[in-house]
Amino acid sequence: MDTSFEQLEDVLGYRFRNPELLKTALTHRSFRNESRASEDIEDNERLEFLGDAVLGLLIAEWAMEECPALREGGLTRLRSGLVAKSYLAKIARAWGLSRYLLLGRAVATTGAGERDSLLSDALEAVVAAVYLDGGMEAARGVVRRHFRARMIELAARTRAWADPKSAVQELCAGLLKTHPTYQVVEESGPDHSKRFCVALSLFSTTQAVGKGPSKKAAEQEAARVFLERLKTNPLGLL
Repeated sequence: MDTSFEQLEDVLGYRFRNPELLKTALTHRSFRNESRASEDIEDNERLEFLGDAVLGLLIAEWAMEECPALREGGLTRLRSGLVAKSYLAKIARAWGLSRYLLLGRAVATTGAGERDSLLSDALEAVVAAVYLDGGMEAARGVVRRHFRARMIELAARTRAWADPKSAVQELCAGLLKTHPTYQVVEESGPDHSKRFCVALSLFSTTQAVGKGPSKKAAEQEAARVFLERLKTNPLGLL
């Protein structure tokens, strides 16, 4: 346990006006429960509650800025990927947060300070502490500074899922200096309820097939199938 928080503040890129807020954010209930002066110590559970809401709001706001064309479902997937407990714990480890946690002896000796659940809760509490100390703009700065790489990665992936045909077009143009072709290979059903089967081809070779109630929908499905195939076989373009 490191009781000097200056190095952590340097990592966060934020200097607290009220360092007690940061100390509270790093105080686990086990430390409070084992303290003789427990009535004078506040643990981080309330800050965790607030931080969960603040982080969710900031990520949702950012997702809408990054992906203006995404509808609710895509935005929800994007936000979920950024606030997942496992990812919050990864960020907390990058901050070295476990060094600063105030834990009770019983918890500390079990190595619980490295658990994803405890670290992610502490990170949310720290975000709340920044918010209470410096306002929403300060919290926004910390979140965007430390979540930027993940946001760029997931936003690109989510945009590709929302418009797979455009993603395939960009991918093929960039890597292969060519473009995919789409051809209807089958139509079925009555005129009022048609079903189309479309093949996506590269260099005259079928790479994926998609079906849908319109040519456009079938093309998008073929592109999505192609992108999914590349996830498991990234050399499939060669």
